[in-house]
Amino acid sequence: MIIDRIWSQQDGQYFFLATKSASGKFREHVFRRSEIKTIGQFCKDNEDKDIYFCPHGFSKAIRKKEFAVLPKMLWADLDEADPRKMKPKPTIAIESSPGRFVGLWLTDKVIKESLNRRLTYHLDADHGGWDLTQVLRVPGTSNYKYSSTPRVRILWDDGPSWKISDVEKMLPDEPDIDESLTARDIFNKYENMLPPWLRRELMTTKAPPGKRSEMIWKLEHGLLEHGLSKDEAFVLIKASAWNKFRGRNSEDAQLKRELDKVVNERMKAGAESSVKRKHKYLTQPMSEVESENLDWIWYPILARGQITIIEGDPGGGKSYLTQMASKSICDGEDLPEFIVGSGIDEPVQGKVAYFDMENSAGTVTKKRLTNNGLKKQEFFYQEEEPFSWADTERMAQVFEALERIKPTLVVFDTMNTYLGSGVDTGRANSSQEAMFPLKEIAVRFNCAVVIIRHLVKSKKDKSALHAGQGSIAFAGFARIVATVGKLPDDPDVGAIAITKCNFAPPVYDVLTFEINKLPNLKDEKDRSRFKWGALVKGVGADDIIKTPEKNSDKEDAEEFLRDVLDEGPEDIKKLEVMAEKRGISRRTLQRAADAVGIKKSVKGFGKDRVSSWSL
Repeated sequence: MIIDRIWSQQDGQYFFLATKSASGKFREHVFRRSEIKTIGQFCKDNEDKDIYFCPHGFSKAIRKKEFAVLPKMLWADLDEADPRKMKPKPTIAIESSPGRFVGLWLTDKVIKESLNRRLTYHLDADHGGWDLTQVLRVPGTSNYKYSSTPRVRILWDDGPSWKISDVEKMLPDEPDIDESLTARDIFNKYENMLPPWLRRELMTTKAPPGKRSEMIWKLEHGLLEHGLSKDEAFVLIKASAWNKFRGRNSEDAQLKRELDKVVNERMKAGAESSVKRKHKYLTQPMSEVESENLDWIWYPILARGQITIIEGDPGGGKSYLTQMASKSICDGEDLPEFIVGSGIDEPVQGKVAYFDMENSAGTVTKKRLTNNGLKKQEFFYQEEEPFSWADTERMAQVFEALERIKPTLVVFDTMNTYLGSGVDTGRANSSQEAMFPLKEIAVRFNCAVVIIRHLVKSKKDKSALHAGQGSIAFAGFARIVATVGKLPDDPDVGAIAITKCNFAPPVYDVLTFEINKLPNLKDEKDRSRFKWGALVKGVGADDIIKTPEKNSDKEDAEEFLRDVLDEGPEDIKKLEVMAEKRGISRRTLQRAADAVGIKKSVKGFGKDRVSSWSL
């Protein structure tokens, strides 16, 4: 191969090939000088991928500029500049695809990187294809960028070698670079001219993995469409979180190369251009997917990047409980465990964005949080302004606000107030579509999102998972659903149960809590204190949503037990059958037994074992 001849003529102990799979995954492969002879077989083994080579060597097995060994060679990604018509003529000319070329110029002395830049600009070649660490397509391999998969071929490899002094005479001086442009100045200049989505993406501080290439493409088109110069667009994109080239030696060159491609594309396409990019489906096999662990804030209720629904009846304490969880996050306090020993190693501290257009921040939320000892009040934000998730203009403003405060938890209280009039809550597709902006919030800001939802009024014959208002699609879209209700044996005690969690084993216990009224002050009508309780085992979400039994039911069961057991001990199984005939449930019977003070005894073993109750 010609690559081994090029490398053999250059200094350095390490050389690099790179492959790109159909899914777009880029991988580097290092070869020692003694291994150069193996690259032919490597290319055969990877013929299903795009293959690139770095033309020069390195002093360490790291493809970074500081380890590059300057070669006796110049190179340029010529794009559509024809090497047959240029001066200086390349020593080696490669056609990377029909009508697109690469040139290499062998020289008598070691070159300076700046000379390579001057050559590139002089030839009107790709402005991003001149820097150290640049990779070029390997001759003899296939170019999978095109559906026809053309072969990369050598046009000639016997062109003239060049003296550095002769090349320098042919080239203009180094082009000037405008160093005066700053991202802040440019953004302030164009802020009112840019659409909300574009402002939001430029201001984001965390770019989700796997989305940066697509977003850079959209930003480039969007900025140029709204009147920015290429230099201004370059500065903004370089400063943004979407800059996937940050930290590379070729950062500026790569970004300018991307912009040049967009300019060329738009010039060819004419004035009209769409910022929608065609998505390539099914390009990433599972072998290339990186395994990730869920980042829990409160196991197993709140996780970063996920949506949780917390639901319950009006007045049942679901909002109060959510605010107390928010308080713990603001103050960096431990939250109670559902499974002993499975909590978060270190409590999570962060900011909370609480959207609640029904309750006043000053007269309700502030006093409630203060009464319960919130220390970091500057970490809790409440928004009372009404809007709907379907209002794209308002949601753009919400995204900008969230970008500013960088929340750990975002809460919407309650769901129906933010759905908007256009959502048919009974239809699955309409319900799921309404939730899309919330998933974007969770992923974009790496935070947990909580939606507070009411239960339906009639829960007869309904499981907790099906008891929430609206379509079951809401619970299907959320990965976690928690239900707030009352402890069956004590309707004065609140309880929260895990109804659904896609990331944890089923939990058959409930965590209890109490909301205790405190003595009222003259200026405080609602003064209360929240207190977490204990775990109660064997009780689930279906149990705590049932309507609490009336006291008379329990009293009837107590009277029944006294009448029957007044004659002496009785088999518990027989008692249960007798109670059922009288409309007394097994749970009510148990509660009555505890109230009466029943003595329980067991006699015999195995089949002869008998459990009985007595007064």
